[in-house]
Amino acid sequence: MPSHNSGGANNVTIVNGSTRVGAHAVDGSLNVVQSAGSTFTGLRHPSGAMYVVPTSTPKLAIQHPSGALYVSTNNSIGTRRVNAVSGSFV
Repeated sequence: MPSHNSGGANNVTIVNGSTRVGAHAVDGSLNVVQSAGSTFTGLRHPSGAMYVVPTSTPKLAIQHPSGALYVSTNNSIGTRRVNAVSGSFV
């Protein structure tokens, strides 16, 4: 599976971060961990996955104040569009 779908969205695998998974899943998608956004986390989770904050509203910044990336499944302006191939956002 490519890292992007035909619409240009990043394919992501949503993981819980309890084990080391690295940056990419076996299928080529990006591993991501959903950040609560309440404390500073930075971009990388200790498991190797990227921290993300899902949003459905337009943002003026690509990165959340916690350090995680804003992502959306609906083309919100200022976010990275993603397609969850495994797991789901809470």
